[in-house]
Amino acid sequence: MPRPVSRDDNCLCYVRKLLGSNVYDPALPLNPFGGTVYVGSGDGKVYALDAVTGTERWTHTTGDAVDSSPAVVGGTVYVGSNDHMLYALDAVTGTERWTYATGGAVRSSPAVVGGTVYVGSNDSTVFALDAASGAGPAD
Repeated sequence: MPRPVSRDDNCLCYVRKLLGSNVYDPALPLNPFGGTVYVGSGDGKVYALDAVTGTERWTHTTGDAVDSSPAVVGGTVYVGSNDHMLYALDAVTGTERWTYATGGAVRSSPAVVGGTVYVGSNDSTVFALDAASGAGPAD
């Protein structure tokens, strides 16, 4: 059984041990939301793992690899995928709240400030979207 994660752990090695070597940029905040660690993977899934036991709480499947590190704000997980989409997922259940289609892979990690999600895409655009609805400036 996996041991608890501490500040001194090499988080990437810990998460890779749990999920395999195809995980990218795991995010392990010092105070995980609800005791949960969120990570994207090369298998096209976003995983929510118990921060202590490593037990899978939920997964959400995207259309391609998830190179983006998730951002967790206000009970929502924001994460990009190589399928050209930005996803907003419920942090507790993994239920999709909204998606936003871009013109390229979303490999950058979202930043959420003042109710706006900022994320870059491989279409050479930085998007500013409403964090609650996913609406962009032209929507």
